[in-house]
Amino acid sequence: MGKSQEFKHKTKQDVKEIAEYLRTLADGIDSGSLSLTNGVEQVTLKPDGLVDMEIKSKNDDKKGKIEIELKWVQSKERQLFISSNEE
Repeated sequence: MGKSQEFKHKTKQDVKEIAEYLRTLADGIDSGSLSLTNGVEQVTLKPDGLVDMEIKSKNDDKKGKIEIELKWVQSKERQLFISSNEE
């Protein structure tokens, strides 16, 4: 079993910069490989197959919040061989 990796990054940036991060995340999900780094920590993710997505949002007069969570099971491709005892 591989070593578990964790990455966390918190930042405050303008809307256009955040939108660019989200576009880059979408491109990585689409290509099947995401690499996250902050200069100290780094993790590479390989999303594939079926992905569970959960979106939560909250809004009031003072602030808004959105959380997006994606989960998937790492596929371990195994080749299937089928044979028959009949000749």
